[in-house]
Amino acid sequence: MYMTTISSIKSKALLLRKQGKSYNEINDLLKIPKSTLSGWLKNYPLSEKVKQDNIQKVKLIWAKNIIQFNKRRSEKYQKETLRILEEYAETVPSITRRDLFFIGLALFWAEGGKKEKWVVQFCNSDPLIIKVMMQFFRKICKVPAKKFTFRIHLHPNISKKIATKFWSQIAQLPITHFRKPQTQISQASKHKRPVHQLPYGTLHIRIGGAHLNKKIKGWLLGISKQF
Repeated sequence: MYMTTISSIKSKALLLRKQGKSYNEINDLLKIPKSTLSGWLKNYPLSEKVKQDNIQKVKLIWAKNIIQFNKRRSEKYQKETLRILEEYAETVPSITRRDLFFIGLALFWAEGGKKEKWVVQFCNSDPLIIKVMMQFFRKICKVPAKKFTFRIHLHPNISKKIATKFWSQIAQLPITHFRKPQTQISQASKHKRPVHQLPYGTLHIRIGGAHLNKKIKGWLLGISKQF
């Protein structure tokens, strides 16, 4: 009876080996020590095809493990980074009117229109920067709502209606202040920029008035003289 059982298990082991199973896989299924399997199956080496198949399986398992490891490491890094950012964010004091004055001027110095004489122009694709500049124009420059006009520069794949609604909410002014959007592809991008990189395009703010133009440029001159 015992010999019959051994013979039956050995036959199963041989069948599994012919199916391309490794010693480890057979051991998992039949609970037979690998040393015993080695004696039973030494005359039944795996075919070259099965060997290559097993190698591919191992590579796939390895790749999957690496992907999972990298994913876990990335999640851990992002979580820790967010914690640090929030920690430093809590140390920032409340922004005063004086702070807004210098923040707005710095942004205009970097992104505003310097060549215009009769108008003030500012453009950017970052909604937060637009929010800050609208606060600067309203609170520091005292620009009334009626003086603002906007134009959106869009990639052809972007919905004009959706983009206009989005920037209208960011600027907190109705769409009646918006001119017809301009659709274009930057020559500098050579059509290689991902179409989703600027999901709402770039907003151009325009404020008529030579006096405000001179005022802002005068403020910037005042700052530059101190350096």
